[in-house]
Amino acid sequence: MQGRSTQSSGRNRQVDDREAVEERYRLDTQIWLTALLATLFASVCATGAWARGWLNRDGALAAFLLGWLVYFAGTWGASFTLLFFFVTASAWSALAEGSGPGSGLDHNAGPNPDTVASPDHGAAAGDGPAPARHQKPVRNPRPARDPSPALKPSPRRNARQVLANGLVAALACLAGHIARTLSPSLTRPDLVAVAAWVAFTAALAEATADTWASELGRRFGGRPRRLTDFRPVPPGTSGAISPVGTLAALAGASLLTLVSVELALAGLFPFLPAPAFAIVAGKAAVSASVSGFAGTLVDSWLGSRWQAVYHCDHCGVDTEKAFHRCGKSARLYRGLHWLDNDMVNLLSTVFATVLGLVSVFPFFTKL
Repeated sequence: MQGRSTQSSGRNRQVDDREAVEERYRLDTQIWLTALLATLFASVCATGAWARGWLNRDGALAAFLLGWLVYFAGTWGASFTLLFFFVTASAWSALAEGSGPGSGLDHNAGPNPDTVASPDHGAAAGDGPAPARHQKPVRNPRPARDPSPALKPSPRRNARQVLANGLVAALACLAGHIARTLSPSLTRPDLVAVAAWVAFTAALAEATADTWASELGRRFGGRPRRLTDFRPVPPGTSGAISPVGTLAALAGASLLTLVSVELALAGLFPFLPAPAFAIVAGKAAVSASVSGFAGTLVDSWLGSRWQAVYHCDHCGVDTEKAFHRCGKSARLYRGLHWLDNDMVNLLSTVFATVLGLVSVFPFFTKL
């Protein structure tokens, strides 16, 4: 009798070992298949964007890395949300390219991406060399020259721009993937999953709102006003806002959030349980969209208050770059030298993400 019991327990252990091996093989296969699909997805998107002239080479490489990470951690739900941001942002940029001057909520709008106008100079970027109050007038000022093609800014986005807009969202998506892996040891895994989704969506909502405001404001906006004191300023002034740009920012944040919510309810975010998310979907959507829009306001505030602005003594204009398009070095006029436009974008997405996370834990008590 004892021998039969020993044989039965041995067979049970063999069955358990076989099932464990099969489960491990299934998981390994799923991981490798996801990695392969992530590589295919990121390669197609980055190569297509480079071929259409939306990205330069290092920008395409950064887009490939971000796309791979987002697909691997969030599969189709996160990937389609990221694609919505990138495709619409690139489409609006193509529409606004070559359009007349205007301004949106983004502080970088204007006819020349690397030249900003300052009301202290009494002339917009690219005008004649009107003497500035902070600069002694010269006897024979030299007019701003038309830069050579090698010095003209490229419409293609580079790696810094890609990372500034998408890095925070990719890290939030990765955090959700890690939380799903550690869910057995977490006290409230559903709450952590929803927090990761809100952080991911809020970061992309801010990037979408900022880009829509900039491009649509430049295409359709009128004379903008400075955010800090609402004084009328020339187009291209850092921190300038307009009604058209503000509405575009609100629409961009809301539409991207709507896309992300629908994908989450369809179960396309693997780290987010759809039944638990359905309970708080409305609150989560409001939290992500409001946080994204608020991040755009912070973007304009940072741009008008703290972003580095340089002055080219050779051309008599202000610029956002330490090396002006004319080929001469520019001196720092105001702001922090390390806070350029890409850093402003990155900090704004961080703010939107933090604000979204802060709104999750106190109010999502049903999870």
